[in-house]
Amino acid sequence: MLFAKEKTWVIVADGGRAFIYENIGPGKGLSLLAESSSEDARTPTRKQGTDRPGQNGSSGSRRHGYDNPADWQEAAKTEFMKGLSGLVNDAAARGAFDKLILIAAPKALGDIRQNLGAKAQDKLIHELNKDLTQLKPAALCDHLKNVLRV
Repeated sequence: MLFAKEKTWVIVADGGRAFIYENIGPGKGLSLLAESSSEDARTPTRKQGTDRPGQNGSSGSRRHGYDNPADWQEAAKTEFMKGLSGLVNDAAARGAFDKLILIAAPKALGDIRQNLGAKAQDKLIHELNKDLTQLKPAALCDHLKNVLRV
């Protein structure tokens, strides 16, 4: 009798970029399935708006600049993680993976978790609250050896 391979997806994200890796069993390591990034999420707000802050009032000869309270970069990161969660939710509904591991920077992990659907949550076996987007798959395996026999 042949056994079906169990697929585990490992999502590694930092808010502005994301990598989706797949493991298909012990000793198989991680294979990169997809990689994505958001230019807006990676560009600081001050570089997304105007070159100089707006002016506040004109009393007398002094004018004071003020910064826009909107943080476009944080909003872009939140939207990017929401989109990533949607992709994971769709894949979970299709049965594209059996288990899920999330590795993300603290804010990104919260954004993903908040938008993860019930089917994806049921497959979630481990979370790691760290930004490991700079690591290669072999180095990621070191962080996962206690959770996943890669």
